[in-house]
Amino acid sequence: LGYQVESISQRTAIATLQDNVAAPSGGLSLLAGNRLSNFTGSYGATFSERTDALLGNIIRAVVPPDRPYVWDAQLIQPINQAVQKGDIVFVEFLIRSVTPLGSVTLLFEQSGPPYSKSLSRGLSLTPNWVKVQAAFYADADYVSGAARLGFHLASQGQTVEFAQFLMRNYGPSSTLTPAEGFFVNNINGVFGTMTQVSIGDPAFAQVYELRTN
Repeated sequence: LGYQVESISQRTAIATLQDNVAAPSGGLSLLAGNRLSNFTGSYGATFSERTDALLGNIIRAVVPPDRPYVWDAQLIQPINQAVQKGDIVFVEFLIRSVTPLGSVTLLFEQSGPPYSKSLSRGLSLTPNWVKVQAAFYADADYVSGAARLGFHLASQGQTVEFAQFLMRNYGPSSTLTPAEGFFVNNINGVFGTMTQVSIGDPAFAQVYELRTN
């Protein structure tokens, strides 16, 4: 008797890499700036900013305790650029908890209901500054103003600081198919043929059948 073994579970693992690398070059900046005035949708906490000689502008959020939901305090910046489904988006910033331990959720989401999310990632914080980098695919088309970068802050009463925000759109992923297409190389002989065929599925613009001799 033979046995067929099927997958019984699937898990996604996220690893944290302790390194310090620069953001990829190029791309279109999606943020208006790093000032508190650029985060126009923020609410639920006491927000302030200060200037640091090394880090530049620092935004502080003091979150009161006993908020019922994590989204009851948010730091939000609208994205005033169009983003297309499948675009590769990269976000980077510095963050720390002034209180001993903290936690926030990093988001890229639709600006209104149903608040669909292309990125949702929990972050555990200590008093040490850390650089966070996250890359993701946009899950929908967003006109200017229809998406936002945000943080859910009300997981607990805490004081969190942010600095050096950067967010870039690198556009769609490059195709691995060569521009000139594929061909059969018959080096001094007829090894086979390749012809374009139809399979009746509109999902496939071009289908090739390869036959060997």
